[in-house]
Amino acid sequence: MNDSKEVIKIRVKKASEILCISEEKIKTNLENLGIYYDDISLQILDSDSTKESDARQIFIEKNPADKIAIPRFNAAWKILKGKDPFKEVEEKLPKNIGQYSDEQLLKQYGKDCFPKIEEELRSRCKDRPIIIFKNTKTEKIDVESSLKLLRIARRQNTPTTFKVETEVTGEIKRVYRVGEFPLEYFFECPFHDNVLLVEGYCEECANTWDTSEEDKMILVRMIEQENDISDLDKKSLAINSFDKLKNLFPKIAMKYEELKEKDELKSLKRHVSSTSNGSDPFHIAHRTY
Repeated sequence: MNDSKEVIKIRVKKASEILCISEEKIKTNLENLGIYYDDISLQILDSDSTKESDARQIFIEKNPADKIAIPRFNAAWKILKGKDPFKEVEEKLPKNIGQYSDEQLLKQYGKDCFPKIEEELRSRCKDRPIIIFKNTKTEKIDVESSLKLLRIARRQNTPTTFKVETEVTGEIKRVYRVGEFPLEYFFECPFHDNVLLVEGYCEECANTWDTSEEDKMILVRMIEQENDISDLDKKSLAINSFDKLKNLFPKIAMKYEELKEKDELKSLKRHVSSTSNGSDPFHIAHRTY
C-alpha cells in the first residue's frame, strides 16, 4: 500500500465518521470526482482544481437519500482536503488587514477568502461595483482592472460594465460588486416562485429537488400552474421522474415540448446578482447574498 493510498484512506475514515455514511460510499463519491487511491489523485484532491461546489453536487445533490447536513459536509470536505475543520479560525486569519494595500486585498479575494477581506474591500469601494473577472468560468480576478475601479470607487460611482484593454483590442466586461460571482445562481422552487432552493431544499414545502434536472422542475411548475395540487400530490410530483410526469400529464407535456422547441421555456435559474438587494429571497435570515 503506497503512502498516498494510505493518506486518502485515513481521510475517508474520518470523513465517514462525520457524515455517518460508509467509507465505501465516500470512496464512490470521490471516484465520481476523478479521485482514486493513487499519487496523482491525492495531488488533485489537495489542489484548487477540486472544488467544494463540485463535491457538494456529488455528495448531496446527487445523493439526497444520504441526508447529509451541510455543516457536516463542510467539516468532512475539509478533512478530505487534508485540513483541520476544528482548528480555531482566529489562528488562520490574516493580521492587520486594514494595512493591506488595495492590490494585496484583490489578490487574496475570491469565493473562499476570509470574510474580513471582503469586508475591507467593500468598505474601501463603498460597496460600488469594482470586480472584473478575466475568465468567468474559472472566476479568476483581473487584478489590474479591478484595482483601477477600486481607486475610482473611492471618489465616485463606478459603472456596471467596463472596457478592458487587451493585446488585440478592447473588451467590454461586466463589473461585479464584492461578494458577487459570475457562476453563482440559484433555483426557484417549482411550487413557490418566491422561494429559492438551498442545496435543492425548499423550506416552504419541504421538498428536495435535484437541480440538475431543471427540465423536470420546469414541467412540475407548469403542472402546478394548471392544476389544483394538494400537499400530498406535490410530494408525489417531486419524487416522480421526468418521463413518468410526461405520461401522467400528456397535454402539459405536449405544451412543454412546444415551448422548448421555440426556446420559450421559462428557466427557474436566478442569478445571485438579482438577489443582492438587501432582501432575503431565501426567507432565511442567516444567509445573505
